Amino acid sequence: MRKWIESKSCKSDLIARMTRAAMAFENAVLLCDGLRSSESYYGKLSRYEAIAAFDNLEAIQGPLSGLDRDLTDDWYLGWLCYELKDEIFGIGEKLPDSLVGFPTLHFFRPRWILILDGERIRLGYDPRYNSEDEARSFLTSVTEWQQRGTEAHKTEALQATSGNIREDSFRPSHPYSAEQSDVNREQIKTDISGRQTICGDYSEADKASEVVRLKGGPKYKECESSYIGYQEVSQDAPLKGIALEPAISREDYIEDVKGLQEHIHRGDIYEVNYCMEFNARGHIADPAALFVRLVERSHMPFAAFIKFGRKYALSASPERFITKRGNKLYSMPMKGTAPKGSTPAETEANRRQLQESEKERAENIMITDLVRNDLSVVATKGSVMVEELCGIYSFPSILQSVSTISAEISGNTTLEAILRATFPMGSMTGAPKISAMQLISEFEKRKRGLFSGSIGYISPDGDFDLNVVIRTLLYDEDSAFLSYTAGSAITALSDAEQEYEECLLKAKLMRSLLAETR
Repeated sequence: MRKWIESKSCKSDLIARMTRAAMAFENAVLLCDGLRSSESYYGKLSRYEAIAAFDNLEAIQGPLSGLDRDLTDDWYLGWLCYELKDEIFGIGEKLPDSLVGFPTLHFFRPRWILILDGERIRLGYDPRYNSEDEARSFLTSVTEWQQRGTEAHKTEALQATSGNIREDSFRPSHPYSAEQSDVNREQIKTDISGRQTICGDYSEADKASEVVRLKGGPKYKECESSYIGYQEVSQDAPLKGIALEPAISREDYIEDVKGLQEHIHRGDIYEVNYCMEFNARGHIADPAALFVRLVERSHMPFAAFIKFGRKYALSASPERFITKRGNKLYSMPMKGTAPKGSTPAETEANRRQLQESEKERAENIMITDLVRNDLSVVATKGSVMVEELCGIYSFPSILQSVSTISAEISGNTTLEAILRATFPMGSMTGAPKISAMQLISEFEKRKRGLFSGSIGYISPDGDFDLNVVIRTLLYDEDSAFLSYTAGSAITALSDAEQEYEECLLKAKLMRSLLAETR
């Protein structure tokens, strides 16, 4: 049974401090609500402002079958990749793998779980693995990071690594290894709490290694970034300028859209979500600092940060896939997009146009109907309800049309059954779902991987909340490859040029964040 301790620390900048802490672990997930809206079902269904999980005591990877058997009465955080569809529907595909690959299904029971709920900051720990003193030491190292001076807390956090907390309970990732000697540990403390930053004249072998040796390794010098194992997240943290460019030309995109519309005209499908990738190579990103900027600029309700070894996901998702609250399920498909205007009057005009657009409403209503059908597979008879149809929601730079569908389920309905009925989410496939997925495999250029999958949590009482992985940057530190994918719904009414521009609009913020320091 997990025990809890509470911090009276100010919650200011806690997201930055949680993200900083995540960089010290091989496996960490942070979920945060950057919107904190009281509007409709965004506010009604959001339980927590932020949840962060650090280090895995147990991890569940593998097939969906048996998921409920492996879950215990505890917290789990993790993700589902789009290719889980292959197990659910038996749809294989010959597309090349995603270049930033994550396990198809991964949920872990964390050593530490930190929850921000209103004004409360709580840390949960398993007393079979860690003592209360160890938990308090870890909580202090996170929540008070920037309150008594940065240098003091860098040293304090490293002491948690090498003394105050069991060696395996707060293990930093690359470049520092838990197997290093005491001499090297002292050197690490000096490097991190002092004024010198370690970085590289790194060879490719050094970069690929999980440990950069402090003796006999590459030369050290003062520099702005980057291969450091424990770094503070701040507003002034340097980012290399990165040009995130479309992986498909405008002409090829338009040709693909026209090809998909031929299938629509033949009656094979009604709607398909077609996606294009943006990518970059040869750059080193600072994932933690970038995520903090992303949250502050986007204010999205389902933001997420994943660190999995040397791979990262930085998500500013506005969309909920599905959530369970007691015996009720809620899904909030998002279909229909418009830019905000430069003035309030222009924004209001765009809002009305989005609300009244025949094409945008058709996109949303088709997916709403698909979600209703999906939920009916596990719902009690007659319980599926459309709570809101085509509601227009305002985000910092964009307007979105969102519907909310609910359903009641019996007490013995399993998570596996719910996911088999609803995954992948209809907003990322199209309708009919199977035909749309088959065409996605034919027209898209690479497997989606984590994109259009889901990130979220499962609570001890069996409730869960899962997002839709959109507006998400994937980063592989070893290959220095960055991937960002954006899509739009293609219908018979779609204009290919406008759909291309919609994808550019959805990628605009991330491209700007990566390029602004160039």
